[in-house]
Amino acid sequence: MGINIEEYINKIQLDKKKLILIGLICVIVIYIDYSFILKPQVSGIASAKNKIKKITADLDAFNKEASGIAVLKDGEGRGSSAKKELIAQDQLPQLLEEISLSANKNNVRIMQITPIKDVKQSSSTASASSNAVTIKLELITGYHDLASFINELENSTKFLMLDGLKIKREPSAVSKETVSLELKTYVKK
Repeated sequence: MGINIEEYINKIQLDKKKLILIGLICVIVIYIDYSFILKPQVSGIASAKNKIKKITADLDAFNKEASGIAVLKDGEGRGSSAKKELIAQDQLPQLLEEISLSANKNNVRIMQITPIKDVKQSSSTASASSNAVTIKLELITGYHDLASFINELENSTKFLMLDGLKIKREPSAVSKETVSLELKTYVKK
């Protein structure tokens, strides 16, 4: 037969070297592919996922605010101030109780509350059928709680308007302020 065993063994050894070289090249290519192509793509996908979550949250907040604006525009078209009602003289204690409940609900501590009938009338149309009453409040609260409290008072069905506001830092508490608040309302005669 003419097959030389030595030539066949040398040929197999050369093929083994070629296979090892090909395998080594494949491992190097896979490592380079992972390090420089796949790894950045995977990290880019992870950061894109976080950005998508943030954008989704921002869109939800925007939609919530947009629906609130639409409600406000509807209220302006119908005359939202017409919804406010004047109270009778005998309902003043109930109004003070509502203010106190609203303060408690919003973590506002009322130190003093004083209703004072105004001697001088500021509005000639209001003076014909009602008397002005100023309600002075001395409060201890934080800024955010104060804002929530004022917002709730302004959204009340009773006619109340903010007439004065003074804020001083409370020396005994870091996150609390002493607030002097004046509200004005009109009571029916």
